[in-house]
Amino acid sequence: MTAAWVDRAERRLRFLEIPNLAAFLTAMNALSALLTSIKPEFPEQLLLQPSSILHGQVWRAVTFVLVPPDMPLLWLIFWLILYFTYLNALERAWGDFKFTLYVLIGALATAGASLATRMPFGSFYFVMSLFLAFAKINPDVQLLLFFVVPVKMRWIAAVAWFVLAWGMLFGGFQDRVAILAGLFNYALYFGPDHAFQLRQAWRRRRFRS
Repeated sequence: MTAAWVDRAERRLRFLEIPNLAAFLTAMNALSALLTSIKPEFPEQLLLQPSSILHGQVWRAVTFVLVPPDMPLLWLIFWLILYFTYLNALERAWGDFKFTLYVLIGALATAGASLATRMPFGSFYFVMSLFLAFAKINPDVQLLLFFVVPVKMRWIAAVAWFVLAWGMLFGGFQDRVAILAGLFNYALYFGPDHAFQLRQAWRRRRFRS
């Protein structure tokens, strides 16, 4: 369940929705990987560099999410399949507008934090926010870890949250800002739901004691 404000925003900002955004993002990541294999310096034109944005290259505020992780080809193919799977599931569950808004908020929050701090950020935490949203909506979906071991998304998400908490506690300033910015969209969509669950858990604990 997403926050109530998202439903209100949909009634006013429906024109912002981008149909088939999940397929577009996956295809652009695949194309970016292909172009990088031909011209290794290609991603430099897309990355989130605040100094370049301030000099007029404003497209970098969103194109950084089109740069896939640097990994061997086989793992990249697996990553693209997984990426499309959970993006498409979110798009189908939410509809075009809510999914588009989630993506835009995540990208622009990271770009805004980069500009404010003059620090370059990657798309890792933006991608993490998409994965965590999928895991929140589909906690019992199983993923074959290493193509063999079935693991529910709730447990993979728990590991992801642990990694994020570790980064917040022991990472540097840049890491903390990147995490907070990358998960800003998740907080807006699911923060009220998590807060409600925590209050309910606290009340049950007090009642039992």
